[in-house]
Amino acid sequence: MSIKHAQYAKPIFMLFILLLTLPLPLSHAQQYTPLQTKIALIYNIIKYIHWPKDSIGPNYVLGIYGEHDELYREFKSVAHTFTIHGKGLEIKKLNSLYQARGIQVLVLPKSENIHLQRIASELIKTGILIISDDAFTKRAVMINIHYPKKGRIAFEINRSNIIYEGLTISKKILLLGGTEMDVATIYKETELALQKSKHKFEEQQQKMAHQQLNINQQQQKIVLQDREIQEAGQELLHKNSLLHDKEQKLLLKEDLLQEKNSQLTAQTLKIVQKEQALNSLEQNIAKNLHILNEQKNKIKNQDTQLHEQHTLITTQSRTVQQQGSKIEGQQQLLWGAAITLATISLLIMSLYRQFQLKQKTNAQLAQKNNELQETMDTLKRTQDQLILSEKMAALGQLVASVAHEVNTPLGAIQSSSNTILDDLNFTLASLPHFFDQLEGDLRQLFISMIECSLKNTDNFSSREERACRRAISEELASRLPDRAEELADILVDMKIYQHVEPWMPLLLHANSDSILQFAYKLSRIERNARIINIATHKASKVVLALKTYSHSDQSKQFSRVDIKAGIDTVLTLYHNQIKHGVDVTLKYIQNPNILGCTEELSQVWTNIIHNALQAMENKGQLEIRVTQSGQSAYIEFEDDGPGIPEDVQPRVFEAFFTTKASGEGTGIGLDISRKIIERHQGKLSFTSEPGCTLFTVKLPVSQGS
Repeated sequence: MSIKHAQYAKPIFMLFILLLTLPLPLSHAQQYTPLQTKIALIYNIIKYIHWPKDSIGPNYVLGIYGEHDELYREFKSVAHTFTIHGKGLEIKKLNSLYQARGIQVLVLPKSENIHLQRIASELIKTGILIISDDAFTKRAVMINIHYPKKGRIAFEINRSNIIYEGLTISKKILLLGGTEMDVATIYKETELALQKSKHKFEEQQQKMAHQQLNINQQQQKIVLQDREIQEAGQELLHKNSLLHDKEQKLLLKEDLLQEKNSQLTAQTLKIVQKEQALNSLEQNIAKNLHILNEQKNKIKNQDTQLHEQHTLITTQSRTVQQQGSKIEGQQQLLWGAAITLATISLLIMSLYRQFQLKQKTNAQLAQKNNELQETMDTLKRTQDQLILSEKMAALGQLVASVAHEVNTPLGAIQSSSNTILDDLNFTLASLPHFFDQLEGDLRQLFISMIECSLKNTDNFSSREERACRRAISEELASRLPDRAEELADILVDMKIYQHVEPWMPLLLHANSDSILQFAYKLSRIERNARIINIATHKASKVVLALKTYSHSDQSKQFSRVDIKAGIDTVLTLYHNQIKHGVDVTLKYIQNPNILGCTEELSQVWTNIIHNALQAMENKGQLEIRVTQSGQSAYIEFEDDGPGIPEDVQPRVFEAFFTTKASGEGTGIGLDISRKIIERHQGKLSFTSEPGCTLFTVKLPVSQGS
């Protein structure tokens, strides 16, 4: 049942709206909700009001102010079915009177009746019709809805306030059941209110005069008291100064006495301390003299004993030396005999073992030769696999970098295309109607503004744009104070940074918001199209570089090598790492005629450049030089990284040696690079110190064509 009611509720409400357009009593609306009845009454009242044509946009706008959410939702749901004087009706929810600019009707709830006088005074001469709800003050009323009885709704009109706002009201509006407010009654109420306020003002003036007399009398008393206080204060100051002088003199005398007492006590203490120190020194001297005499006697006794022992030791050492010489001669004879016997026995045993092992050794040598041949074949295959894995690792790093480089322009293309579609959907539908509203001069000025926006291709920083916004806002503040900042933001976004005066007719136009919005969106379509062209060019350049790098020469035959093109290709693929802080300088002084394998030399450039970027941590300076001297070409790569430590330099070209963390390198990149250069009859060398690492590739120059 609830679904069926929902299906028929809207047609019934529309029928009720049509019935209200006829001069029927409003009591028939009791079968509908009070809210629907109020909406129907407001809609029919608006139909009898006429606004100046130049103040109306594409739709009539009705604003609902304050806490009136239920009325806003109900009005919003049926507003698309209403038309007023051939135009649609737009509903807005207002939270402040500042948002009421540009609307035609303002509906106030009962809670705002106490502020009705203030609201009417703030919106005076704005051409806005104010519809109040059961207002108790009649002076500021235009259309006031009231409820004479339960279940009935009516309205009253203050025609003078409506006409004062530049609006016209049809007399047929009274057919809806409204009443004209008595202007004389309103005038009388105003006069009574003025008389009451005048009477209150006179009473307040009398009270203020009485209070002023009291204040004058009190001020006279205060002046007399101030004089007496000043005289007493002067006497007290004189007495205080005398007392202060006497106190200072007494304090000086006390300080002198204390200083003399302290000096006397200090001198007495020093004298006592000196006497004690002298007594202790005399006692120590006497003790030390006694100890010295005893030690002298002991030293004399020890000297005599030592002399006696020394004579005994010399006699004993002579006898021991004679016996040792005899024992050494006997030991030498014994060792000689033992060594001769041992050598004879070892020779006999070794000859016998060599005869037995000779046959076994011949068989083992043959087997080991076969095993060594198999090991050499395995090592050769492993070396080829390692070279291939190093190439794939370098290619993987490049692919990750290229993916980021391609994703960036693709994201710019997607964002710009979406913006273009949104702007086209907005402008194409309403562009003819928009141009019809502009006169000939304004239309030409509008086109000139768009051309000026598109001609400016400068990319200002955010700081420079903020300075332009401030300058434009200050220039517009004198003529458009309420919208200066908003207009400055739009003009800077359109890349119009100066010379605002030519566009003032458009900015001062009644529909300046829609004019600037159209100009901004049309200029943004052209600018986004340029962004798409730049992004596609960048993506195609990266793809071409990757295609050139990945081209494999399977034949490994030597041909003409373009060194500059190969290095440029590698730099393009490493652009993602370089752009974050590496300054690359290219000095291609000559382009030598080199015969070689392009693929292998590209791997050499990749290894050296990749190592330099990792050493600098993607921040620093990298200089690449290509020169020719005599019959040799020199390709130099110099970076300002931390350098290679001295203990590591001898092992740089050693296979599988690396100082990188696990997973970042295999340690065969430079070994492979050196072998490639040697295969080209060249030489790879380096010099390194903190702040300067230089890798030099020397290749022979071909004399042929």
